[in-house]
Amino acid sequence: MQKVKTARTAAVLLTALLLVLFFSPVPGRAVDASRPVTLTVGVEDAGTAGGPAAAAVEIDVYRVARAVSDGGDGLTLEALPPYGDLDLSSAADRGSLRLLTDAALEIALRSGSPAVAGAALGTKISRADDGTALGAGMYLVVPHGAGLDPAGYLCRVADETGAVHTATAAYSDYSRYLFQPQLLTLPIRTAELASGLYDCDVAAGGEAVIYDASISFKYEEDPLEGSLLLTKRLLSHAEGTAATFVFSVDVRRGGSLVFSDIRTLTFDAAGEKTLRIDGLPAGAEVTVTEVYSGAGYKLVSAPSVTAVVAANAPAEARFVNEFDYTDRDGGSIVNHFSYSGGTGWSWQTLPEAEG
Repeated sequence: MQKVKTARTAAVLLTALLLVLFFSPVPGRAVDASRPVTLTVGVEDAGTAGGPAAAAVEIDVYRVARAVSDGGDGLTLEALPPYGDLDLSSAADRGSLRLLTDAALEIALRSGSPAVAGAALGTKISRADDGTALGAGMYLVVPHGAGLDPAGYLCRVADETGAVHTATAAYSDYSRYLFQPQLLTLPIRTAELASGLYDCDVAAGGEAVIYDASISFKYEEDPLEGSLLLTKRLLSHAEGTAATFVFSVDVRRGGSLVFSDIRTLTFDAAGEKTLRIDGLPAGAEVTVTEVYSGAGYKLVSAPSVTAVVAANAPAEARFVNEFDYTDRDGGSIVNHFSYSGGTGWSWQTLPEAEG
């Protein structure tokens, strides 16, 4: 039976199962613990326009355990500080490996330091930042947004079974990309890949033992939302009457209309008012048009404004009107339309609605 040395003697027998998964000997296919290993990390569809490449993903790599030859065809893992208390034997399948990864990540961020920090996607990593070779062993690979500290990239998400795990995030202007950090061993046995143990994809090649590993992280994309600030400035006002201004708001993404509404602003004196519309998809194009300028008032700015919704700052549409000293009078109502996937379109009249 192979052995694992940890900071506690009691952990020795518990790691046997992990070694069976990762380092069990195969006749004629011995793992050479002295042979150099490399790791190249990518992300699925990283080159897709607007995909994870726009989020500037970088990679941190933590050493969790080193592997040494047991004198035969197998290897022995020796856990490195501060990971000695990890129950490595719990990694019997993908779900339990995720739990072990969560535990390793918690320790790494609390007490550890990355062997490699901030590596760019596609970098072939052969040495740690201190110049030492990676070497055979167990590593925690953590993709996250460039320039973010753990408070900025850590989040909790539910997997396909409903279990909640720690994920890491990277952000573009329009989306949040979620990754599952990965605990893996180097070199990688090709036989391990058939078990579906890893969340990431591993390029198998034709070798029984992969010393130059290339892995690709999968991701989930959460579209971000932004806001619109619609501002009206009224330069002059007819005393004793209310002035109502009506605007159409159309939001399109990828050429498709995803939001359409009518909003109003009503004034009883000259001045400036702003209404805010939240929940608009980031990256979408919003067009605001003043469709009714109030009886006796005229626009002195452009009648339509188009802007792009961003998650980090509200889009803005500004309009300016003044009284034109005519004798016209009028009022307004708002026909409000809303859409539900269950009931379809509904309509109601909102007299003198504002905002």
